[in-house]
Amino acid sequence: MKTSVYITDAKVRAACKELGKTNDIGVMFDKVDHEFGLKHDDLARAMYVALLCGTDDKDNVASLLSVSEKNLLKDAHAKGEIGVEYLARWTDVN
Repeated sequence: MKTSVYITDAKVRAACKELGKTNDIGVMFDKVDHEFGLKHDDLARAMYVALLCGTDDKDNVASLLSVSEKNLLKDAHAKGEIGVEYLARWTDVN
């Protein structure tokens, strides 16, 4: 299963949470990547947004994900690379 360093690494996750208070999501990821020397990973970023950003309102979470991020998540789930939890907050898939 694919994992997201933004979720699994406590220091990276804390940095995302802190930087997310004052930056938009893309800038937050760019700053975290720079701080920790991480390579850009669209799926890992989408996983973080799908699981942790916004409220539990499906429309709110869906609005935070771009069309390409939604497609990345759906494709990864269809391939068995990620679990349904990455779809559950913004779709009716369970």
